[in-house]
Amino acid sequence: MLTEPMTLYKLMNLYLLKQVNFPLTNAQLTSFFTEHDYTTYFTLQQALNELEDAGLIHKEASHSSTRYDITKEGEETLNFFGKNISPAIISDMDEYLKENKYDAILMPHLFPAEMVTQMKAKGINLPPTIFVATDYVCTPFTEETNCDAYVIPSRHVRYDFLRRGIPEEKIKSLGIPVRKEFAKKVSKGEARKELGLEEDTFYLLVSAGSMGAGGIVKTIKLLYRWCKKQNKQLEKKRKNENENQRQTKLIIICGNNKVLYETLQKIVGDDDCVILTGFTNQMALYLKASDVCITKPGGLSSTEAAVANIPFIHAMAIPGCETRNLEFFESCGMSIGVKKTK
Repeated sequence: MLTEPMTLYKLMNLYLLKQVNFPLTNAQLTSFFTEHDYTTYFTLQQALNELEDAGLIHKEASHSSTRYDITKEGEETLNFFGKNISPAIISDMDEYLKENKYDAILMPHLFPAEMVTQMKAKGINLPPTIFVATDYVCTPFTEETNCDAYVIPSRHVRYDFLRRGIPEEKIKSLGIPVRKEFAKKVSKGEARKELGLEEDTFYLLVSAGSMGAGGIVKTIKLLYRWCKKQNKQLEKKRKNENENQRQTKLIIICGNNKVLYETLQKIVGDDDCVILTGFTNQMALYLKASDVCITKPGGLSSTEAAVANIPFIHAMAIPGCETRNLEFFESCGMSIGVKKTK
């Protein structure tokens, strides 16, 4: 066992980097050393800096993280001095890597795909890299990436990826993954009961996506006026004809957009024909409890509505990928697209 702690820390870092076929982040290395009480954060940073200065490890820094991988010289150093690491420490490191390893890199966004492409170009070893397209079109610059596989939403958009230069053998038409709750068989009545909604009401769900959507205030004002008008006419019919038709209510999901939530609160107040909510992890239930959904044509939100098997209307499209999503669902007879609001 070596008596010099700093030398031991350096060998431990080399061992950890040698045991994996992909870079480890500063956060991952820090997690191991501090959780096992081997040393402090600052001592670890000193060891990493000295390893880099000696050319034994390579550092790749981005705006959000710093990653390290071992160099050929680092491997030679470890082969020569690695026997000085005690079996107990090796056992700790092997257990940590076993618990925290990953077998593939899945990327549902273009930015990380661009990052791994640059890492590959620099000769950094990586596990299989898989790009998951979340729009029903090949988004611009996807052709610049070099991933091992490209999961696309539908075979009907395969040609769009091919014409952009994505190799045919890398394209996998597997669809957009969503949480299993959207495919779970739950009746409308069961969903309404769980959410505390009325059984005999017509519910119109308006979803702005997880972050909210532009132009939605105008759309909701129109829907709110229409909803009030419908319910007013219904009251007249009930008085004159003793009919028992359903009332109409709006369920509005604002996502994480607090400004939108506060703006709509001022518009609808405490009107009981509107249910206003912010971010929710019960989106699948809200879809299954509603009669119709109005949503912006994001690839993921549209897929969730389709999997939940609810009629939906596309509105508030942002020109670009969202207009292509709208066209795809319309062409398949799965939605109605609204291009303008009056």
